[in-house]
Amino acid sequence: MRYVLLLVFSFFTFQGNARSPPCCRDMIGSVACTRQYRNNRVSFSDKCNQNIEFRLLQCCSTCNKSPDTFEYDSIVPQLLAEDCQDRYGEAFCDRNSKQLYDNQRLDWCDEKRINISFRICRKFCNYCGQNSTINYTLEAAVNACSSHKYSSNKRGVMLGMINVLPVFSTV
Repeated sequence: MRYVLLLVFSFFTFQGNARSPPCCRDMIGSVACTRQYRNNRVSFSDKCNQNIEFRLLQCCSTCNKSPDTFEYDSIVPQLLAEDCQDRYGEAFCDRNSKQLYDNQRLDWCDEKRINISFRICRKFCNYCGQNSTINYTLEAAVNACSSHKYSSNKRGVMLGMINVLPVFSTV
């Protein structure tokens, strides 16, 4: 009796599963965003109305307070449609989604790493494109602030892909 050994290799691509828009806050700080607005209102408003990363990540809260910018609910879907891409390509995002950290798979598209995943792997993580189910409204972005938590581990707090080690005072 002969047995045939059949090996089946399954090649699959992990696609991210982003569920909510980025939290609407000023990631670079409200002081920095307010200074930009006060120093050059026209330039600030142009960034809010033309640059999706600036609008959603860097100065979201201040952009929404400015009378010179379009409303979040109308401009954000338009900006996403114009700039729905992965900065370094799908292969880069796929390769990095399979990394291990402390013997656990690092979920590249996890909302805890939104500051990295939205900038670098926007389409791969389904923040935009035909597979995206995210409702981009200001209300959803404000509600996302309470659900976006940072993961912690024994070495410190993980912010995106950057580890910030705890500092202990010897005083």
